[in-house]
Amino acid sequence: MKRVKCEMVERRSTGLQEKIPEQLKGMVNEMRNLSPPPGQGVSNIDGGSIWDCRLPGTSMWHGPFKTVHDFHKYLRGGLDTNVTSYPNIGELIDLQDRTQPPPVFIHSDLSSLNTLVHGDNIVLTRRPRMVPFILGV
Repeated sequence: MKRVKCEMVERRSTGLQEKIPEQLKGMVNEMRNLSPPPGQGVSNIDGGSIWDCRLPGTSMWHGPFKTVHDFHKYLRGGLDTNVTSYPNIGELIDLQDRTQPPPVFIHSDLSSLNTLVHGDNIVLTRRPRMVPFILGV
């Protein structure tokens, strides 16, 4: 591994406006085409917890989850199909309980703040993880 001097995309001039989106598109497509290992659930890149401030709970760290179903159940606070106190929640639960495609590898936070460039090329983006396909970028 070699140390490379780089800078955040946000701090670059507008000369990268055409190049960076195309590079990011290629990287995202490459990530989505990776096949998850058998039995892969919802996790970060190395099978651990995911950090996401948008998910419910007392911590910003969540999971890992063995299955997509476990992840969905976590998102709905453990509610099962016999819920009568919330209108239409049964429809959501039925939708989430259907057989789901395997999770896909995505970047959870594509932003100029966590994309580093060297010259005209992206050298690093942070926070990739495995998530259900319906939550993909």
